[in-house]
Amino acid sequence: MQWRVWGARAAFLLVIAGAFQPFYLRMLTPAHDAFARQVANLPFRKTPGLHEFMEGVRAHTAPGERIAIAVPFTRWDGGYAYAYTRSTYVLAGRWTVPLVDANDRPLPRNLETADSIAAWRVDATVRGFVPVWRGKDGVLLRRQR
Repeated sequence: MQWRVWGARAAFLLVIAGAFQPFYLRMLTPAHDAFARQVANLPFRKTPGLHEFMEGVRAHTAPGERIAIAVPFTRWDGGYAYAYTRSTYVLAGRWTVPLVDANDRPLPRNLETADSIAAWRVDATVRGFVPVWRGKDGVLLRRQR
């Protein structure tokens, strides 16, 4: 009986030791700012440059602004949903407008409701919109009034 209790304790300690990751200690180091940037970019690892571009879009738009998200992916499950969803987190407080639906149909009429277009790695020539800010990987267009 006594050996079962000690065996269970030993198994528990082995599970804890096996589950431990050095990753957990990195947040406590003096380099926590670099670690925080690394963790913030984890959700964007499949779209390098998108996070920085959307941060620039956020800095150049106002809360409540309706921003269409244009990315080089034309299929919802082929990358558009991934990039669009991540953009919504960075652009919290603004309305994000999709240009593709879940059935891979383009939604050009959604441009009629947009104040701006965040065009990441795509041709950014849209009638009625003019460039107002250019980042390394894209351009922000605003509706010409």
